[in-house]
Amino acid sequence: MFYFSVLCEKNRKLQKCRNYWYIFVMTVLCLGNILKIITKNSFLGQIYAFLQNTVL
Repeated sequence: MFYFSVLCEKNRKLQKCRNYWYIFVMTVLCLGNILKIITKNSFLGQIYAFLQNTVL
């Protein structure tokens, strides 16, 4: 873990990339939650719930 943090400090691009990835994931999850509220128990909502359970 320490090695990785040193590596991140050395490579700013990697850090930025990781931050963008984190923002992207959070945005997708947020949109997914909104989508789930809109779709309630529809097919799309079930697919999203399944993906959320398997990936996270």
